[in-house]
Amino acid sequence: MGALADFLTDQEETLRREAGEARRIREEWLEAIGHLFADIERWIADADNGRQLLTFEPTTSETRESKLGRYAIPTPSVRLGSRVATIVPRSRFMVASIETPGQPERRCDGMVEIRDGVTATHYLFRLMNPDGDDWFIQSVERWNSDPKFGRVDPLDQEHFEAALKYVLV
Repeated sequence: MGALADFLTDQEETLRREAGEARRIREEWLEAIGHLFADIERWIADADNGRQLLTFEPTTSETRESKLGRYAIPTPSVRLGSRVATIVPRSRFMVASIETPGQPERRCDGMVEIRDGVTATHYLFRLMNPDGDDWFIQSVERWNSDPKFGRVDPLDQEHFEAALKYVLV
């Protein structure tokens, strides 16, 4: 046997365990993204109120993360005429720590970007909790300039609409 075959023989159990863990985390992340995007699609429909001016366009792209490998991920767009906002999951594993209202600073469990083309304008941060996920939002401008780095606001329809208006108007 060659060096690669020897490595596979020696590491087979570890490699299978790591692959299973990556698959489990990918599925958990994709489920969280699915719930977030369902809320966003509903908020867009509520804001549009039947006018058919705002459209939510589901698309998928391929991404790669060192701990999760290569996988397909939803990257929907929101259109208002010729203006487009794209919502792009950035990474499940982040080094960013956020300070949520009334809580101590904590490392986030994933981040999504709202983009106006290729430039991020807002970050959506995920915190996993026993009761489910909580999402938070911050503009990139404030994130980069706030002397108390890491402060975020809860993601709700009002905050999301303000971010989307910033991109689309």
